[in-house]
Amino acid sequence: MEEMMPEYNLLDEKWIECIDSAGKPIEMSIRQILTEAQHVKRLTNSIPLVNASVFLLLETILIRSLHNVGIALNDYDEWFEGYKAGAFDTKILDDYFREWYTRFYLFDEEYPFWQTKIEGDKYIGSAMKLLPHYSGGTGGNSATLFDHNTEKKGISLLKKEAANYLLAAHQYGAGGRIIGDDYFSESLPCNGLSFFIEGENLFETLYLNLLPYPDLVDLPTKPGDCPIWERDNPDDICGRNSIVEGKKKSYQPLGLLDLLTWPGRKIQLLLGEDHYVHEIKMRSGIRMIGQTFPWYAYNQKGYYIRAQLDYAVWRDYAVLLQFHEIVSGEGDKSRSPYPVQWLHEIKRAGGSFDKTLSLSALGMARESGKQNVFFYSEQHLPLPQEYLAERDLVIDIAEQIKLSESVQKALTKTMMIFAETMLSFNADR
Repeated sequence: MEEMMPEYNLLDEKWIECIDSAGKPIEMSIRQILTEAQHVKRLTNSIPLVNASVFLLLETILIRSLHNVGIALNDYDEWFEGYKAGAFDTKILDDYFREWYTRFYLFDEEYPFWQTKIEGDKYIGSAMKLLPHYSGGTGGNSATLFDHNTEKKGISLLKKEAANYLLAAHQYGAGGRIIGDDYFSESLPCNGLSFFIEGENLFETLYLNLLPYPDLVDLPTKPGDCPIWERDNPDDICGRNSIVEGKKKSYQPLGLLDLLTWPGRKIQLLLGEDHYVHEIKMRSGIRMIGQTFPWYAYNQKGYYIRAQLDYAVWRDYAVLLQFHEIVSGEGDKSRSPYPVQWLHEIKRAGGSFDKTLSLSALGMARESGKQNVFFYSEQHLPLPQEYLAERDLVIDIAEQIKLSESVQKALTKTMMIFAETMLSFNADR
């Protein structure tokens, strides 16, 4: 009897939630969403971490496939020509998908997508462990604040849900003891806000976030840099440089593609007889040396911007436009997200996008030093092109934000004094 092919290939199955240019909710495969990105408005999963994770996956595929055919993403003119094309080259994508098609099966016996075969039952846990907001999940929540699933009851994930949550578990996995005795390190993007430039459709959004690979200043590209699904042994050290931190050994990514698909944890989805994913296996993977994340923004002290309760991200707008120390003083370590820096350079080189641009900030807020997740965050900010090119505007923004902060502090102090006086026992005097 002829052996059946592994089921559920992410290149063909419709598992990515989005809306088309007419505003209609649809689901697409990887192949469809990239070849028709100009007809898609944006990703629309209800969980911001999932949208960010899918977006980073699509970016990885694009960078790898374009670089493979010699497209110089680090060249201003060549990068801008690709943007003006208005759509991705389907031949380039089809050639890449044809070469690596078998590596995109979600439940393949030999190479399940971004997974590792884990022996024994010691590391089996609920599929709720894939996302931090579930009660008893990786976030350590003890109350059903976001949903009514409990670890005792468990959860049943459709294959498309399992695919989405698998990505989020890799990109936004929390640290600590989650399954078994392993201690998991935190995924690189999991604590801060990731800032993505948004265009008028998904093609523009994806292209505007294509970095000048392989010439990233903070992340040099070394031989062997590739997405994890191209590795025959994804858990191998693969020649990465290492350092010893205390009792633990950490490794440096070989480049951007290695960083975006880092094997920080080993995960295996377990498909039940009912074709739902109820359980997973998970173990700790390779620990990463501390890195800057290209889609992060860093403040004056060098700390990445986080999601905070009652704190709108526009208050850090000057940091998002920090180009070559325009608004910085001595010792200022602020840095805008890498895609914003790259667009600034494109504008200085004469590029003009003639479109409305904006920034989306995606992430989650957690209790400091703990796994408890307070909320997911998704905020949007306008990004007028003038701000990418005119130095005086950036300086004005920084000064006005500084003024608004000082007024806020003065008003808060005044209202506290007023309230204290009104509520005191001697208020009538």
